[in-house]
Amino acid sequence: MTSPQSHPFFNLVTDQCQAEAALSALVCFGNLNEKNYFKPKVKHLKHEWLKTHMSFCLAKKVNTLVANYIREYGDLSELLTIFISKSIGPSHFPATTHKLNETKLTDRFH
Repeated sequence: MTSPQSHPFFNLVTDQCQAEAALSALVCFGNLNEKNYFKPKVKHLKHEWLKTHMSFCLAKKVNTLVANYIREYGDLSELLTIFISKSIGPSHFPATTHKLNETKLTDRFH
């Protein structure tokens, strides 16, 4: 399944660091429905990615995960959309990289 190009978010997540930031945001921000939907899927995706020694494109999988949510529920909440847009957008990403290096995102999903 490919990500729809009609949502600007799908062009933002383009590398592994951005994908990890987005995965973290999907389980920490947003409404209860989003958290309940994303948490088990993010956990599974993260484990699969680590189990395969990072052999697949995590950014593409994150984009597809969000696309599937939008297809099923219509839209992301405003809070989650804003957080993802502001935190992993190209102009803000260098500041986020430092934070990612300080935090072990993989520990959050064990």
